[in-house]
Amino acid sequence: MLNTTHTLVGLALSRSGLGRGVPRAGWIVVVAANFPDIDILIGRGDGARYLDYHRGFTHSLLGVLLGSFALSLALWAVPAYRRACARTGTRFHTLSVTVWLVMLTHPLLDFTNAYGLRPFIPFSYRWYAWNTVSVVNLHLDLALLFFLLLGLVRKSSRWPRAALVWVLAYWTALHVMHQRAEGVLARSTVSGQRPQDWAAFPPLLQLDPGRWEGVFETQEKIYGIRVSSHQEAGELEPRWRFHKGLDHAAVPASRRAYTVRVFLDFARFPVPLVEESPDGYVVTWIDLRGYQPEVGRAFSAQVQFSKDLRIVAQDFRFRRETRRNSAVGTGGKR
Repeated sequence: MLNTTHTLVGLALSRSGLGRGVPRAGWIVVVAANFPDIDILIGRGDGARYLDYHRGFTHSLLGVLLGSFALSLALWAVPAYRRACARTGTRFHTLSVTVWLVMLTHPLLDFTNAYGLRPFIPFSYRWYAWNTVSVVNLHLDLALLFFLLLGLVRKSSRWPRAALVWVLAYWTALHVMHQRAEGVLARSTVSGQRPQDWAAFPPLLQLDPGRWEGVFETQEKIYGIRVSSHQEAGELEPRWRFHKGLDHAAVPASRRAYTVRVFLDFARFPVPLVEESPDGYVVTWIDLRGYQPEVGRAFSAQVQFSKDLRIVAQDFRFRRETRRNSAVGTGGKR
């Protein structure tokens, strides 16, 4: 989620009474709510390292527990802050539990969108995503801001609490509509074929909660379909299609590249594109979960090979221009 959403949820918890009596609670919840994103410093300037480390350990359940304890210790180590806690009767465990609860909202919010996270690191590095809420969600931010401002004007904790109730109600409504959209995909056909796999994802700007970006996979092709929670199942009209195609020697060779390994671990519907050049081959893996057909852009990992399949260069991009409606390679599903 955007850091504005994390911040507003943290403030809503604080204004609702969490950490009552904790000195500088407003500032502390803002830091705690955004603290897990400290991992972006590790992969800064490198796309593959960013993808490998972001929403990794600091977003895991163990990472949040250790991170909240470390942040609480850092605050407690400041003599002036410890004296302030003594004046209010705040003990270390009260501070640490408050920080932990606020920090826990960060991975919870990130889990709701299609990007997902890996909550069980270091025991499992599998990605999990609810695929229900868009990363950029004006409904959440504006509603949270409205209730918080109303609470300030009325000088009441009732309205921040109402904000948290509204978030839960909004998530529930989106979940119901998401399940309906996936049900439409599961029961429908494209070109007379039933899906082998399917998924519905929220659009980048989720202005209409009933509209979803669907991915529909058959034995030979992967289709993109805009689906509504309110439509009936039937024959669907795709917006774009990719042929899975035949194997190419450069496709399995590309899996040796660090960038591709990280990408395939993350991708939900990966497809490889292969281009030949006088100097060798270029393999571009794209994730059709984030494909933007209007501009032909997608999450992608690219590897350049010499003619003898020696890796020359590799990189990852969140937005890359790609060839539309064609692909060669295995498809590479996890």
